[in-house]
Amino acid sequence: MEQNTNKVVPLYAARVEDLRPGSFVGVICDACGHSSHVASETIQNKLPGSEPIQYLGIKLRCEACGERGRVILDVRRALGYV
Repeated sequence: MEQNTNKVVPLYAARVEDLRPGSFVGVICDACGHSSHVASETIQNKLPGSEPIQYLGIKLRCEACGERGRVILDVRRALGYV
């Protein structure tokens, strides 16, 4: 019997190490509305793998306005939900 190796991690338990290679995280600044995509590899190279995904928004800074901690993330595709 073959096991599924593409296991989807629950969002509340997801960590940086769970982001799929070659995927992108959607990012929207709540302060100015700027939106962008960040490669999962970029996040994995800058943060420890054990870092919970749910706390990434408070650590990131908007490229457009410079506001820190007001970033909304869409990690569904990067985690394999979509």
